[in-house]
Amino acid sequence: MSNYSSYNPQQAQARRFQQEAQQLQQQSMASAMIQALASQCWDKCITRADSTISSRETDCVSNCAGRFIDTQKFVIGRLSKQGQKHH
Repeated sequence: MSNYSSYNPQQAQARRFQQEAQQLQQQSMASAMIQALASQCWDKCITRADSTISSRETDCVSNCAGRFIDTQKFVIGRLSKQGQKHH
């Protein structure tokens, strides 16, 4: 018997749409995270809006971004573990 007899084009299209929706959601979440990171670190580290950024400000932004990313990874990891416990 052939595998083609079980192929359903409507289900295949629905899966493609679902995958595309998930990709768009992930892109949107990544964009929102970058926007929050930029806003938070700018407000915390940049003391004046000049044409240059001091080395102290550069270090502050780098440290702020690192802490933000580490925190996001921690939260995602915790949520993932909680989700696995409930399934």
